[in-house]
Formats: sequence, C-alpha cells, structure tokens
Amino acid sequence: MVEIAKIKSMRLFKRSNGTWYVEIKRGVWRSLQTKDEKEAKIRFKALQREVLQGKLVAIDKQQSITLSLFLKNMGNGQVKMWLLQHMKQPILY
Repeated sequence: MVEIAKIKSMRLFKRSNGTWYVEIKRGVWRSLQTKDEKEAKIRFKALQREVLQGKLVAIDKQQSITLSLFLKNMGNGQVKMWLLQHMKQPILY
C-alpha cells in the first residue's frame, strides 16, 4: 500500500530547458537526462517499477558532521556501539 502511494505521488514534468524530470516526492527531483518525451515516459515507468521493487529510495536530508568531529565526540566503545546500532550488516572484529 505504501509503495502505491509513493508511485501516485511521483510526477513527470518538463523544465524550461526542455529536459524531463521526475518528482519523486515533494521537493525531491531527479533528471531523466532526456529531452525526448517518449523516452522520458519510458524512463518514468522504469522508475515506478524500481519503487515497487524497493530499489529506489528517496533519502531525506539530515544534518551531517565530519568523521573527525564524530570520533572526537565519542569514545572508542561508543563508536563501536553506534556502528552496531546503525549499520545494516555490522562488521564484527
């Protein structure tokens, strides 16, 4: 159900420079790198299929910090715990 909502929120549009874009979600655009309408529609359908297959993910912008600042603020044990909590497949050593 969520994937269907994502597909319905996607839209195809053409910018003034003639290039076609897809709006993945509000405020997040991706160029289809074509000025041909037919090709843009083909690429748009391919992106919709990727959403259904879970291959296309729109990443929300988050505040980032440098690695050196991250390491400075955390002790060695805390870094290992953070990695274990935030990595999909943690590296155990």
